[in-house]
Order: sequence, then structure tokens, then C-alpha cells
Amino acid sequence: MLKSLPRSQQIFLVDDEAPPRRAFAALIQLDGRYSVCGEAESAEQALQRLSDADPTIVLTDLKMVGPDGIQLTKAIRTETPTVRTLVLSSHDESLFAERAILAGASGYVMKGDAALQLFDALDTVAHGGIHLSRPMWRALYREPSGSLSKPEHRRLLQIIGLGNPPLHEVADAMGMGETATRALLFEVMEALNLHSETQVRLFAAQERATDAQPQRSSA
Repeated sequence: MLKSLPRSQQIFLVDDEAPPRRAFAALIQLDGRYSVCGEAESAEQALQRLSDADPTIVLTDLKMVGPDGIQLTKAIRTETPTVRTLVLSSHDESLFAERAILAGASGYVMKGDAALQLFDALDTVAHGGIHLSRPMWRALYREPSGSLSKPEHRRLLQIIGLGNPPLHEVADAMGMGETATRALLFEVMEALNLHSETQVRLFAAQERATDAQPQRSSA
């Protein structure tokens, strides 16, 4: 059964090699809920074209000539924060997935797994969640053993759970400076007995997915 999506999902492809762009464009067009609204062969070209293409999700390769997919993710989150980024790579996710998530990406998919994972990943990203492979999720996720008592802690978790925004966006939404927001994040980590910002982000995404059933997590 197809998932209900928030609105028509427009995908923008970024890869410095044309064959992968063509292959993923053809794959995406197989699902009528998604369409390709544009392509770019570099991060610089992508940033020039995004405003006209008006995508909801950018699907970007990790390693490219010039700025890479993680640098592009950071730039997109700064310039067009409503656009979600999904990193697609042939490089081992155990080495790069956490970096991508902390940069504000909404997921990471290995190219070799894309035929099986891509639409699950796009669905999760379209609903504001985080997609990782099950092994990667299990490696990074930690079940909290504490609880949140302060309203500002719960508010921080809610903001992080909606689209995995980078810290500067979280700070803006909280109406606080980045230093104060990071201090609040550490308070949340301590209250939940979590050991990293990534663990907080995955827990926030999991909580939102649970609250938004029937959306399912990639965990």
C-alpha cells in the first residue's frame, strides 16, 4: 500500500557523473508519487538551480568534484531550509552517515542498496524523518533511560524531530543563540542518558515517527 505523502514530491538530482543521474531519474519516475524536477553535476550548479527547480528533496552523491554532498547539505539547509537532503553514496555508511546526519541530511543510502531502499528512504524523508539502513540505525541508536521534565527540553526534541534541522535552525526556532541551544541539547542528552547529539537526533526522529503513525521508521 502506498504511503500518503504531504504533497507532490519533487526530486532534484546532484551527481558529477551523468549515468548515475540518468539511472536514478529513471528509477524515481517508476513511482508516480515522485518526479524529477532538475539535475546538477556539482554542488555549485545545484545551488544556482534550486530556486527555479523548487524541489522538496535533493538527492545528492557524497563524493563529487568540488564541494561534496555534506557541504552541499549544509549550504541547502542555510539557504533553503525547507528542502530536505538525502545523501546517496558508494562509500561505506559507517564512515559517513553520521557526518551527513549531523550536517542536517535526512538520510543516507548506499548506492548498492538503492534499488531496495530508495523509495522507503524518500518516504521517510518526505515525512520529516531520518532514514538509515537497519544495521546503521542499530549501530547509532540508543534507547533513552531517562525522561524530560522541562518544557524547553521537550520543545527542543520536537524541533529536532521535524526534519533533522542543523543546530543553527534549531536555535532560530527556539528563539535562542546557538551557544545556549547547544547547552540545552547537552541537558537533554544528560536527562535521557544519551551519549551524543546523533543519538538525540535519532531518538527525536523515532519519537516523531511513533507519534505520526502509520508512518514507519527505517529502524
